[in-house]
Amino acid sequence: MLRSIIIILVATLALVAGCKPRAASPTGRLADMLQSNAKLVGYLYSADQPSVAVDFQDGMLRWRTDPHGRAIAEGRAQVFTWPDRACIGFDQKNASAPARPPERYLFCEATERIEHRNHLPRSQDFSFDRGDVFLEYQPPEGTGYPQIYYAGEQK
Repeated sequence: MLRSIIIILVATLALVAGCKPRAASPTGRLADMLQSNAKLVGYLYSADQPSVAVDFQDGMLRWRTDPHGRAIAEGRAQVFTWPDRACIGFDQKNASAPARPPERYLFCEATERIEHRNHLPRSQDFSFDRGDVFLEYQPPEGTGYPQIYYAGEQK
């Protein structure tokens, strides 16, 4: 009986560990963006009007809601991987809500085809092919939906 419980616990821990993003070193396109101090913009509805701006500088990622304004969030870029994407970004705790889990700011590359749909008031439906890049904001777990942005180079 005890052996069965231990086997079940080990299997459950292995399953849970596989569901969380794993940190590693950036490779390929993500490493190039990080090292080149790239500047990107994220588009939601129109390529004329960027919704967010992101830049990398000395291993840091800065996230802005206005391409010419101050960063609303910044942190040391680290790697996060999921089965369908590889990302560089950071976790940030909200100082005004310390009991909440952190929010996450990410620059991602699809490693396989992604179909994303959420139920925001202005519903977001995105399709990404392998190799496509995009920006993603993940709110604290249980507080909302991820926000996805098509990525382009800042002009």
